[in-house]
Amino acid sequence: EIFLLFSNCSILNFVEMIFLRLILKNNVSVERVETLAWERDWYLHDFIPPTDEEVYEQIWLTQDENTSIHYVEDPLIGIRYLFIDGLNQVEICDKISSSLDIFRREEIFNMVHTAVSAEEYVRAIYHVGIIANHDYNMEIFEIFKLAFAHPETKVRNAAILATAYVGWREFEELLRDIIDCDPEEKVRDFANFTLKSLQSKNWEPNLNDSPRLVIV
Repeated sequence: EIFLLFSNCSILNFVEMIFLRLILKNNVSVERVETLAWERDWYLHDFIPPTDEEVYEQIWLTQDENTSIHYVEDPLIGIRYLFIDGLNQVEICDKISSSLDIFRREEIFNMVHTAVSAEEYVRAIYHVGIIANHDYNMEIFEIFKLAFAHPETKVRNAAILATAYVGWREFEELLRDIIDCDPEEKVRDFANFTLKSLQSKNWEPNLNDSPRLVIV
């Protein structure tokens, strides 16, 4: 059974619509990320300890303060990732990718294509949601379309939640279809809540007031 617990807490606030994210593999510790930051002469700008209202986050700035690198541990989806904001994003991403073990796009797409259980599909769609950046991508959109039509309720809910990490306006039609046609009332309510939340924020991919998904 799936319960939706609505929260007024801020899960993650993005500084701008333009962003890039890299998902860390399990063998990359937070200490390794900190070491990379010191090696690259980034300085620690802020530290947010985990609470009921905040995710664990370290915010590093480049020396010119034009780029911020956010280390995030997101318990809502069970993923640790780096969020890069500001100037020189591609350059910073290249430096990180050459130093840390991160998920490549093809690896994440393979997660989707090889998923057998609902749990594997949920994990895959969360990863897809994190690597999607501000630019619309047809291949990623088609993955979401398939997830929205999945027979398992938990997969459809995961796809709805993942749209809040992306914020593409193209999701509006998919969410409306769920609101109108999904057989589960709680899924319809979740889609309606997510759509209204994204619309109220002009489709910016932040998770303020986002619903928490609890599967039991």
